[in-house]
Amino acid sequence: MEVDSLDMHPYGPKHDREFMIVDERGQFLTQRGHPKMSQIKATLSDRYLTMRFGGTEAGIPFSDYGTDLVKVTVWGDTLLALDEGELAAKALSDFLGVPCRLVRHLPNEHPRLRHSSFFDRKVQVSFADGYPLLVVSEESLADLNSRLLEPVPVNRFRPNIVVSVPHAYDEDSWRTLRVRDVLLEGANACVRCVTTTIDQATGKRDERQEPLRTLAMYRKTDKGAVFGRNFVNLTQGFIRKGDVLKVLEY
Repeated sequence: MEVDSLDMHPYGPKHDREFMIVDERGQFLTQRGHPKMSQIKATLSDRYLTMRFGGTEAGIPFSDYGTDLVKVTVWGDTLLALDEGELAAKALSDFLGVPCRLVRHLPNEHPRLRHSSFFDRKVQVSFADGYPLLVVSEESLADLNSRLLEPVPVNRFRPNIVVSVPHAYDEDSWRTLRVRDVLLEGANACVRCVTTTIDQATGKRDERQEPLRTLAMYRKTDKGAVFGRNFVNLTQGFIRKGDVLKVLEY
């Protein structure tokens, strides 16, 4: 979802990847295996997360914490999370067609500390894949779209921050950034997966495996096709739409 500002905390933007759907064993579920998850639309207010899917609307209040802690696993990291109860679980299970539950990350009580091989240190993160932030430039997207038969929107890549730069893929070379009072440190380029082939408006996969197929032709690494760059925030504060980004170190 597009927002006007990000409230940066030690684990990344407030409320970002704060909720997760898990199976009966507590294993995380994603669009990779369940493309229909793309049709779960979320909105935020000061008090609620509201999810809409399949004609159902479910509101989760931020202040009304549940009491049941459950063990969950995301990308090999196991931690305790808050189970959001039977109503959310039943609605999501019925919609996705698999038994599942909604859980919430509690960053203060049960933080997730993920080992980063890039930094060779622990990075605090929410339920995000690996890092708190993903930065993509409009110019990089335009370059990719110039190579595709049908252009794709930026939501295929789900960045936290979209920037405008002089040249496509400038973001690949950034090491340290400043946006207002927030310092950002660059990690590895983001290795892309099959989620990029899922139309977020319809939930359907592209039969030609685009844009992943085209990315693999000119952005291939030994770990896979890359697009955008991961970052961690070293300080807290607000990042707002329209802010000027300053590159401190390449």
